[in-house]
Amino acid sequence: MGTYLAWVIAGVSTAVCLTLWFREAGRVMRERKSTVDSAAAQLEICRRRAQERPTDGEAAAVLRRSEDIYRQAQYQYRQSLCRPWIALPAFVMGYRWKTMEKLSSNKCIKSLKYFN
Repeated sequence: MGTYLAWVIAGVSTAVCLTLWFREAGRVMRERKSTVDSAAAQLEICRRRAQERPTDGEAAAVLRRSEDIYRQAQYQYRQSLCRPWIALPAFVMGYRWKTMEKLSSNKCIKSLKYFN
């Protein structure tokens, strides 16, 4: 009976640990993806505005800042995917590099250069 109880406790604690690990990784990746999505939407708005007013210097400056924000959001998303404690659960939950441009074989190291 004591061995059975020890196995049950070990199984439950492992399940709880895995659940918390996947929940935290999912939360981090949802935040990063939400940031990338909102930065992409803002960038699209700024691009349309800049196309409507090509001579407006202020619209061009806002577009440059918006592009920089989008690049930073992508960088943070990539950086999160490179973390070992987030990479496995994120892959299982469906987070991929598909939104980013195709990278060479060593994704994590080469993609972490801020300005590719």
